[in-house]
Amino acid sequence: MKKSITFVIGIMGNGGAERVISVLSNELINRGIEVNILTIYGDRVDYPLNPGINHYAIECKSTLRFLRPIERIYKIRKYLKKIKTDTVVSFLADVNIHTLLATILMNLKVVVSERNDPYNDPSSKLIRNIRDRVYYLSDGFVFQTPDAKAYFPEKIQRKGTIIANPIKDNLPTRWKGERKKEIVCVSRLSPQKNIKMLIDSYYKFEKEYPNYLLKIYGEGPLRTELENYVEELSLTRKVIFCGFKKDIHAEIKESSLFVLSSNYEGISNSMLEALAMGLPVISTNCPIGGSRMFINSYDNGILVPVGDSSALYEAMKNVIKDPELANKLSENATDINNELNPRKVCEKWFSYLESIKRKVI
Repeated sequence: MKKSITFVIGIMGNGGAERVISVLSNELINRGIEVNILTIYGDRVDYPLNPGINHYAIECKSTLRFLRPIERIYKIRKYLKKIKTDTVVSFLADVNIHTLLATILMNLKVVVSERNDPYNDPSSKLIRNIRDRVYYLSDGFVFQTPDAKAYFPEKIQRKGTIIANPIKDNLPTRWKGERKKEIVCVSRLSPQKNIKMLIDSYYKFEKEYPNYLLKIYGEGPLRTELENYVEELSLTRKVIFCGFKKDIHAEIKESSLFVLSSNYEGISNSMLEALAMGLPVISTNCPIGGSRMFINSYDNGILVPVGDSSALYEAMKNVIKDPELANKLSENATDINNELNPRKVCEKWFSYLESIKRKVI
């Protein structure tokens, strides 16, 4: 019987978890494994998928909001029975809760993947409490960092493994020419990402280096608020909100500096890709430890404290005023390509899922 894996996610939008699913799906189908993707919040797909991958989208028709989770759980169960998969892998806490409740007594192997800081995500304490109880139903867990794994009780930790995100193939190679006078950030415009801190740091930086622009790529609920803040600081011509770009890597490959200013993260895909492309990278040393797993400060990138705009400003200045440092960070950063090669990461996933299938419930 052909092996079958079904990924469950909200939508296949342009987020980090979705990109990981797209990379894994494309790798697994090349191994002859049947791959299904079940999206429970709509049919959006932003990442390229092999045409052999089956995509199913749930549509909820309940007009009453409190009934939608029940309808969603029912339809997840219905689709999984129809698909006849043998392993289910769910991404993101709220989707994990739906999936685990939907698969009770279905004789399926279910693995959930934590993609963020479990101390802070979901933002609702009630949902976090539900997650912490429902997770006992899962057969396995994939965490991104040791710190994320350590949040959970020993019984859950024993079932889990740590697998970092794969880096996609065909990223631009390290730029060796003169770099554009641009500082870039690729991020969802949400409170978690603390873009306001980056703007504050750039406000100080721009007074000394007025020829440098700050370009912010991404969309999110805070865009209008951030644009108004930039206007208040009289930086409208210097801080540019670029929105979502499908060719983002081509857009940023010649930039002088990449900055991640998050208050917390799982592992930022945009940060990993910036390192892989050889951009000098500055990141907050944010929980749940993903940045410090891959950045050795002042060797292949720079770590700064969370929420410290002065430290970020100083780090930005250090890179720009010292071309030798910038070149060192750039050269060393690309070593990550070998460590997070998608085939290597996919092999870790495949081996772990095979070990889960062999366990007796």
